[in-house]
Amino acid sequence: MGILTDDRELKLLKHIFGHTKLDIPSNLYLGLHSGTPTEASPSTGELSGSGYSRYHLVDNVHNTNSFHPNSQMHTRFSFSTNDSITNNSAIDFPEATGSWGTVSYYSVWDDATATTASNCLMIGAFSSGIPVGSGDQFRISIGECDLTFPAKMGVGAGAMSTSTVISNVSISMTYE
Repeated sequence: MGILTDDRELKLLKHIFGHTKLDIPSNLYLGLHSGTPTEASPSTGELSGSGYSRYHLVDNVHNTNSFHPNSQMHTRFSFSTNDSITNNSAIDFPEATGSWGTVSYYSVWDDATATTASNCLMIGAFSSGIPVGSGDQFRISIGECDLTFPAKMGVGAGAMSTSTVISNVSISMTYE
């Protein structure tokens, strides 16, 4: 299960309420983390060095209906009826040239290298941490990348309870 970053939540709300159009990102990249990313600081704990680079998940500029075997890009996703998407092709990161530590978290970005919150769309945790050493290749098999939003309030990491949400709502009415 993933959660939107603070920046993306605001952009989505502005889009829903007709304030600002939310554009489809041209590209999406999957980042891996050994430390815990946060909604406000999503690059925290992202791997670096030792052959690591974000995986190019989706290219919305070019034809993404077919996999391009020479590019190692364009992972395809299917949408299920359970408000989630699942990968239809394997996600293979490059072979580690040194230790990456224990990979426990992920992030989805609209840029291959940016580290600002405005470029991160989503963060989440893997079901368990995976140690990655030199010579290992981090791989997410077909059907193993299932991105889902929390189904209801109070579910998921950092979720607010209903009472907290209500106490943060301010409604101003004027009677004439």
